[in-house]
Amino acid sequence: MESWRRYLRHLAPRPDAQQPFYPERVEPEGQALLTTMDLLSAAYVGGRLIEALALRGGTRVRAGAAGALLKRVSRALPEEVVNHCEAEAERALLWLHEAETLPEPPSPQHPELDLMLSSDIESRLQVARRALNEGQGLELERYDAEEHRWYRHRATPLALIDASAGDLQSALRLRDERGDILEIPLKAIRWLMPVSPLNTADEEANDGAKTGEPSKEGGELLNFPFGRSKDRPTLVDDLGEAHPEVDRDTPNLPDERD
Repeated sequence: MESWRRYLRHLAPRPDAQQPFYPERVEPEGQALLTTMDLLSAAYVGGRLIEALALRGGTRVRAGAAGALLKRVSRALPEEVVNHCEAEAERALLWLHEAETLPEPPSPQHPELDLMLSSDIESRLQVARRALNEGQGLELERYDAEEHRWYRHRATPLALIDASAGDLQSALRLRDERGDILEIPLKAIRWLMPVSPLNTADEEANDGAKTGEPSKEGGELLNFPFGRSKDRPTLVDDLGEAHPEVDRDTPNLPDERD
Protein backbone atom coordinates (compact mmCIF):
# COMPACT_ATOMS: atom_id res chain seq x y z
CA MET A 1 0.00 0.00 0.00
CA GLU A 2 2.78 2.42 0.83
CA SER A 3 4.09 2.31 -2.74
CA TRP A 4 0.83 3.87 -3.99
CA ARG A 5 1.35 6.97 -1.84
CA ARG A 6 3.82 8.31 -4.38
CA TYR A 7 1.03 9.09 -6.82
CA LEU A 8 -1.02 12.29 -6.88
CA ARG A 9 1.35 14.08 -4.49
CA HIS A 10 0.65 17.35 -6.27
CA LEU A 11 -2.95 17.31 -5.02
CA ALA A 12 -3.98 18.63 -1.62
CA PRO A 13 -6.40 16.50 0.42
CA ARG A 14 -10.09 17.27 0.22
CA PRO A 15 -11.34 19.30 3.20
CA ASP A 16 -14.08 16.75 3.87
CA ALA A 17 -11.94 13.65 3.38
CA GLN A 18 -12.11 12.71 7.08
CA GLN A 19 -15.87 13.00 7.38
CA PRO A 20 -18.02 9.83 7.59
CA PHE A 21 -19.16 8.24 4.34
CA TYR A 22 -22.88 7.51 4.56
CA PRO A 23 -23.02 4.42 2.26
CA GLU A 24 -20.74 2.56 4.67
CA ARG A 25 -23.47 2.78 7.34
CA VAL A 26 -26.23 1.22 5.22
CA GLU A 27 -26.94 -2.49 5.17
CA PRO A 28 -26.54 -4.17 1.74
CA GLU A 29 -29.69 -5.41 0.03
CA GLY A 30 -28.05 -8.47 -1.49
CA GLN A 31 -24.84 -10.09 -2.67
CA ALA A 32 -22.92 -8.90 -5.73
CA LEU A 33 -21.80 -11.72 -8.00
CA LEU A 34 -18.76 -11.03 -10.17
CA THR A 35 -18.57 -14.03 -12.45
CA THR A 36 -16.75 -12.73 -15.53
CA MET A 37 -13.19 -11.53 -16.00
CA ASP A 38 -14.19 -8.10 -17.23
CA LEU A 39 -16.16 -7.44 -14.04
CA LEU A 40 -13.44 -8.86 -11.81
CA SER A 41 -10.65 -6.91 -13.51
CA ALA A 42 -12.69 -3.68 -13.43
CA ALA A 43 -13.30 -4.21 -9.71
CA TYR A 44 -9.60 -4.77 -9.09
CA VAL A 45 -8.41 -1.74 -11.07
CA GLY A 46 -11.15 0.40 -9.55
CA GLY A 47 -10.26 -0.75 -6.04
CA ARG A 48 -6.59 0.08 -6.58
CA LEU A 49 -7.46 3.55 -7.90
CA ILE A 50 -9.79 4.20 -4.96
CA GLU A 51 -7.06 3.07 -2.58
CA ALA A 52 -4.57 5.51 -4.13
CA LEU A 53 -7.12 8.34 -3.94
CA ALA A 54 -7.89 7.51 -0.30
CA LEU A 55 -4.21 7.58 0.62
CA ARG A 56 -3.97 11.14 -0.76
CA GLY A 57 -7.22 12.32 0.89
CA GLY A 58 -9.13 12.47 -2.39
CA THR A 59 -12.13 10.38 -1.31
CA ARG A 60 -14.05 9.53 1.84
CA VAL A 61 -13.96 5.82 0.99
CA ARG A 62 -11.50 4.24 3.42
CA ALA A 63 -8.25 2.92 2.02
CA GLY A 64 -8.73 -0.15 4.21
CA ALA A 65 -12.07 -0.91 2.53
CA ALA A 66 -10.46 -0.65 -0.89
CA GLY A 67 -7.64 -2.94 0.25
CA ALA A 68 -10.13 -5.52 1.52
CA LEU A 69 -11.89 -5.43 -1.86
CA LEU A 70 -8.59 -6.05 -3.63
CA LYS A 71 -7.86 -9.08 -1.47
CA ARG A 72 -11.22 -10.67 -2.15
CA VAL A 73 -11.16 -10.00 -5.88
CA SER A 74 -7.57 -11.18 -6.27
CA ARG A 75 -8.60 -14.66 -5.00
CA ALA A 76 -10.57 -15.17 -8.20
CA LEU A 77 -7.86 -13.85 -10.54
CA PRO A 78 -4.79 -15.61 -11.92
CA GLU A 79 -1.52 -13.99 -10.88
CA GLU A 80 -0.90 -12.92 -14.47
CA VAL A 81 -4.19 -11.03 -14.55
CA VAL A 82 -3.45 -9.37 -11.21
CA ASN A 83 -0.16 -8.08 -12.62
CA HIS A 84 -1.92 -6.66 -15.66
CA CYS A 85 -4.50 -4.95 -13.44
CA GLU A 86 -1.75 -3.46 -11.26
CA ALA A 87 -0.02 -2.09 -14.34
CA GLU A 88 -3.29 -0.65 -15.68
CA ALA A 89 -4.01 1.13 -12.41
CA GLU A 90 -0.52 2.58 -12.39
CA ARG A 91 -0.89 3.86 -15.94
CA ALA A 92 -4.21 5.47 -15.05
CA LEU A 93 -2.64 7.28 -12.08
CA LEU A 94 0.29 8.45 -14.20
CA TRP A 95 -2.15 9.74 -16.78
CA LEU A 96 -4.02 11.73 -14.12
CA HIS A 97 -0.73 13.30 -13.06
CA GLU A 98 0.94 13.89 -16.43
CA ALA A 99 -1.78 14.14 -19.08
CA GLU A 100 -1.93 17.37 -21.03
CA THR A 101 -4.97 19.58 -20.57
CA LEU A 102 -7.04 19.99 -23.70
CA PRO A 103 -7.81 23.57 -24.72
CA GLU A 104 -11.36 24.77 -24.37
CA PRO A 105 -13.31 24.18 -27.60
CA PRO A 106 -13.98 27.40 -29.49
CA SER A 107 -17.44 28.80 -28.94
CA PRO A 108 -19.72 29.21 -31.97
CA GLN A 109 -19.24 32.52 -33.72
CA HIS A 110 -22.48 34.49 -33.92
CA PRO A 111 -21.77 38.20 -34.50
CA GLU A 112 -25.47 39.06 -34.19
CA LEU A 113 -25.67 37.39 -30.79
CA ASP A 114 -22.46 39.05 -29.58
CA LEU A 115 -23.91 42.42 -30.61
CA MET A 116 -27.11 41.74 -28.69
CA LEU A 117 -25.29 40.63 -25.54
CA SER A 118 -23.04 43.70 -25.52
CA SER A 119 -25.80 46.22 -26.28
CA ASP A 120 -27.23 48.58 -23.68
CA ILE A 121 -29.36 47.16 -20.86
CA GLU A 122 -31.15 50.40 -19.95
CA SER A 123 -33.91 50.09 -22.57
CA ARG A 124 -34.78 46.58 -21.42
CA LEU A 125 -34.74 47.74 -17.81
CA GLN A 126 -37.20 50.52 -18.62
CA VAL A 127 -39.69 48.15 -20.24
CA ALA A 128 -39.37 45.66 -17.37
CA ARG A 129 -39.80 48.40 -14.72
CA ARG A 130 -42.90 49.74 -16.48
CA ALA A 131 -44.47 46.28 -16.60
CA LEU A 132 -43.74 45.74 -12.90
CA ASN A 133 -45.04 49.16 -11.84
CA GLU A 134 -48.23 48.98 -13.92
CA GLY A 135 -49.02 45.31 -13.36
CA GLN A 136 -48.57 44.39 -16.99
CA GLY A 137 -47.36 41.15 -18.51
CA LEU A 138 -44.40 40.81 -20.83
CA GLU A 139 -43.83 39.12 -24.13
CA LEU A 140 -40.18 38.47 -24.90
CA GLU A 141 -37.63 36.41 -26.77
CA ARG A 142 -34.64 35.08 -24.87
CA TYR A 143 -31.57 33.03 -25.62
CA ASP A 144 -30.80 29.87 -23.64
CA ALA A 145 -27.00 29.62 -23.51
CA GLU A 146 -27.04 25.98 -22.36
CA GLU A 147 -29.37 24.68 -25.06
CA HIS A 148 -28.27 27.22 -27.73
CA ARG A 149 -31.89 27.97 -28.51
CA TRP A 150 -34.22 30.92 -28.67
CA TYR A 151 -37.51 30.85 -26.75
CA ARG A 152 -40.48 33.17 -26.86
CA HIS A 153 -42.51 33.67 -23.69
CA ARG A 154 -45.60 35.49 -22.54
CA ALA A 155 -44.95 35.89 -18.84
CA THR A 156 -45.65 37.75 -15.61
CA PRO A 157 -42.67 39.80 -14.34
CA LEU A 158 -41.95 39.30 -10.65
CA ALA A 159 -38.77 41.26 -9.84
CA LEU A 160 -35.61 42.82 -11.21
CA ILE A 161 -32.28 41.53 -9.91
CA ASP A 162 -29.26 43.88 -9.69
CA ALA A 163 -31.18 46.42 -11.72
CA SER A 164 -28.47 49.03 -12.18
CA ALA A 165 -28.32 50.73 -15.56
CA GLY A 166 -25.79 49.19 -17.90
CA ASP A 167 -25.08 46.27 -15.54
CA LEU A 168 -24.67 43.11 -17.61
CA GLN A 169 -25.39 41.03 -14.48
CA SER A 170 -28.95 42.35 -14.23
CA ALA A 171 -31.67 39.75 -14.56
CA LEU A 172 -35.44 39.54 -14.72
CA ARG A 173 -37.38 37.06 -12.56
CA LEU A 174 -40.67 36.04 -14.13
CA ARG A 175 -43.37 33.37 -14.19
CA ASP A 176 -43.82 31.94 -17.66
CA GLU A 177 -46.94 30.61 -19.35
CA ARG A 178 -46.47 27.19 -17.74
CA GLY A 179 -46.11 28.60 -14.23
CA ASP A 180 -42.35 28.03 -14.03
CA ILE A 181 -40.20 30.67 -12.31
CA LEU A 182 -37.28 31.80 -14.50
CA GLU A 183 -34.40 34.19 -13.89
CA ILE A 184 -33.29 35.51 -17.27
CA PRO A 185 -30.25 37.78 -17.69
CA LEU A 186 -31.35 40.98 -19.41
CA LYS A 187 -28.42 40.63 -21.80
CA ALA A 188 -29.98 37.37 -23.05
CA ILE A 189 -33.31 39.04 -23.94
CA ARG A 190 -33.47 40.05 -27.57
CA TRP A 191 -36.65 42.09 -27.23
CA LEU A 192 -39.52 42.49 -24.80
CA MET A 193 -42.75 44.47 -24.76
CA PRO A 194 -45.62 45.06 -22.34
CA VAL A 195 -48.78 43.03 -22.89
CA SER A 196 -51.98 42.40 -21.00
CA PRO A 197 -51.52 40.52 -17.71
CA LEU A 198 -51.10 36.79 -18.07
CA ASN A 199 -54.27 35.97 -16.13
CA THR A 200 -56.28 37.95 -18.65
CA ALA A 201 -54.69 35.98 -21.44
CA ASP A 202 -55.58 32.75 -19.64
CA GLU A 203 -59.22 33.80 -19.36
CA GLU A 204 -59.29 34.60 -23.07
CA ALA A 205 -57.81 31.21 -23.83
CA ASN A 206 -60.43 29.51 -21.66
CA ASP A 207 -63.20 31.48 -23.35
CA GLY A 208 -61.83 30.43 -26.70
CA ALA A 209 -61.87 26.81 -25.62
CA LYS A 210 -65.50 27.13 -24.58
CA THR A 211 -66.50 28.63 -27.95
CA GLY A 212 -64.56 26.07 -29.93
CA GLU A 213 -61.77 28.46 -30.93
CA PRO A 214 -58.21 27.12 -30.72
CA SER A 215 -56.27 28.27 -27.67
CA LYS A 216 -52.81 29.76 -27.87
CA GLU A 217 -49.80 27.50 -27.68
CA GLY A 218 -47.25 27.55 -24.89
CA GLY A 219 -43.67 28.78 -25.16
CA GLU A 220 -42.51 28.96 -28.77
CA LEU A 221 -39.14 27.51 -29.73
CA LEU A 222 -37.40 29.61 -32.37
CA ASN A 223 -34.63 28.56 -34.71
CA PHE A 224 -31.08 29.48 -33.65
CA PRO A 225 -29.60 32.03 -33.86
CA PHE A 226 -32.24 34.45 -35.13
CA GLY A 227 -35.94 33.88 -35.33
CA ARG A 228 -37.76 31.80 -37.87
CA SER A 229 -36.14 30.24 -40.90
CA LYS A 230 -37.93 29.42 -44.12
CA ASP A 231 -39.40 26.42 -42.34
CA ARG A 232 -42.09 27.02 -39.78
CA PRO A 233 -40.95 27.00 -36.14
CA THR A 234 -41.47 24.16 -33.71
CA LEU A 235 -43.86 24.86 -30.87
CA VAL A 236 -43.22 23.55 -27.37
CA ASP A 237 -46.43 22.91 -25.48
CA ASP A 238 -46.95 22.80 -21.71
CA LEU A 239 -45.86 19.16 -21.55
CA GLY A 240 -42.58 19.86 -23.33
CA GLU A 241 -43.59 17.87 -26.42
CA ALA A 242 -42.55 19.42 -29.70
CA HIS A 243 -44.68 19.26 -32.82
CA PRO A 244 -44.50 21.13 -36.14
CA GLU A 245 -46.78 24.06 -36.66
CA VAL A 246 -49.32 23.86 -39.48
CA ASP A 247 -48.20 25.83 -42.52
CA ARG A 248 -50.52 28.79 -42.66
CA ASP A 249 -49.34 29.82 -46.14
CA THR A 250 -50.72 26.71 -47.82
CA PRO A 251 -53.58 27.86 -50.10
CA ASN A 252 -57.04 26.47 -49.53
CA LEU A 253 -57.82 23.61 -51.86
CA PRO A 254 -61.26 23.22 -53.43
CA ASP A 255 -63.46 20.50 -51.99
CA GLU A 256 -63.49 17.32 -54.03
CA ARG A 257 -67.06 16.35 -54.48
CA ASP A 258 -68.70 13.77 -56.70
